[in-house]
Amino acid sequence: MQKDSPSKMKWVINMRKLTDGWLINLSWPRINPSFISALAVGAAFGFAVFYKQNIIWLAVVFLVINLLGDWFDGIIAKKYGLASRKGWIIDIVADRLSEGIIFLYYPVPWFGFFILNCLLSIVSYWRRFAFILPIRLVFLVYFLIINFN
Repeated sequence: MQKDSPSKMKWVINMRKLTDGWLINLSWPRINPSFISALAVGAAFGFAVFYKQNIIWLAVVFLVINLLGDWFDGIIAKKYGLASRKGWIIDIVADRLSEGIIFLYYPVPWFGFFILNCLLSIVSYWRRFAFILPIRLVFLVYFLIINFN
């Protein structure tokens, strides 16, 4: 990662070592991480379309694809040394765009969390210290509970 790239909180780094350590060692295609971020945004649109059509199980599939895309763009970037400040900015913009699309149908409280994450993204950019709430992951759990309970 470049010298001016944002740092992360120590507990986030330790957690990511546990979850990403073995994944980085797997054989992954060398794909531009920004392309993966774009695919994740496309998956957010897929979620919105299938949710609107009341095909909930397919909406869940696209939500999971969105989350996996956000996870794997970072893994690919680390594995191939493609992590950069520009890539981090693209990832953050893609993440906020995905949240905005996903939470359109859930204004309270999720759209409020989205606004909070937008503000945290701006502060993270200024401070060069990444601090973002994992609201899409929490939303996935919430979405599964309310739709499949």
